[in-house]
Amino acid sequence: MLGRGVVVSAGEEVPSAWAGAAVVTIDDAALAGPRAVVERLHEAWAERCRVVVALAVDPVRFRAPVSWSEEPWALGAGFEPWLDRLQFLVWANTYDARRGRPPIWWWARKAERAGAGVRAT
Repeated sequence: MLGRGVVVSAGEEVPSAWAGAAVVTIDDAALAGPRAVVERLHEAWAERCRVVVALAVDPVRFRAPVSWSEEPWALGAGFEPWLDRLQFLVWANTYDARRGRPPIWWWARKAERAGAGVRAT
């Protein structure tokens, strides 16, 4: 399976391919302090571990890029754009199985819309 993770809405059944995988919940608390969930998702992504992302909030809440008015060098070496990283890690290598539908690999759908397809040889 190309995707190592699956996104479901909180409380939904996890697809059988991800049975027993770690569950990371994105809720109001995670958005208020995203460091812990970002670190868990980054570890799963880097180690190629299956993960279930349970969305208890509308993903629009962390989709929009965040801007900072400070000069980049003034932010310090420990600066992290946590919500930008959260957006990436939730969707970078995951299937979308929200609303009880079969898992969808959106990157394949986007490629099809851009003209990709199977050609007979």
